[in-house]
Amino acid sequence: MSDGEFLLACLICIIFVAICLALILALLRPIWSNKQIALAASLPIPLLMWGLSVFGFVRTANTSRTDCGVDACGMANAALLFVMALGIAAFWIGRFSALLVIRRLRAPNGREPGTSDPE
Repeated sequence: MSDGEFLLACLICIIFVAICLALILALLRPIWSNKQIALAASLPIPLLMWGLSVFGFVRTANTSRTDCGVDACGMANAALLFVMALGIAAFWIGRFSALLVIRRLRAPNGREPGTSDPE
């Protein structure tokens, strides 16, 4: 699997999880607003990315210089900071896709949100 295929698979997983959670939350919590559902649906993947990155960052930051070798801990920390930044992008991609699906789902009479009846 090439890097492009891997990134595409990650993007598909982020969007799929956000959309599925948005649909489940829309059915379980009909009182919640679209923004609340989109926020809750878009958080699981980025929280996992941020949590694992913080764990790895703290672990490599507390490693002794003799265990790291030639700047291996510095490179690992740089990679973990990059993963944290990707978590922010994953959050916004998931939020946007969840919000689109929820707005479509809650549109009156299956019409596009914000449109009026033609008379």
